[in-house]
Amino acid sequence: LPTDIPDQITVDISALEVAATLTLAEVDVPQGVVFLDDLEATTIATIVVPTEVEEPEIEEETELVGEDGEPIEAAEGDEEPAADGDDSPGDSDSEG
Repeated sequence: LPTDIPDQITVDISALEVAATLTLAEVDVPQGVVFLDDLEATTIATIVVPTEVEEPEIEEETELVGEDGEPIEAAEGDEEPAADGDDSPGDSDSEG
């Protein structure tokens, strides 16, 4: 009867090693319960080695946005100098 279905079946997997698989055949059947699946083919748990996923670095330039969602232009004094240095005075490459 559906009222005879157990709320849970507890299985101890602490003895399983890496790459081990626990099948339904290895689970103690509670009294009054009949497993309908194939006991050898039904996998209950598989122990796998955890893998570390490397998050990609985000190299994205952001801009200032005002309360209205529109970009804010930097004031003249707030502008950053050019990173490549082409505009700097006294550049020895541009002089003969």
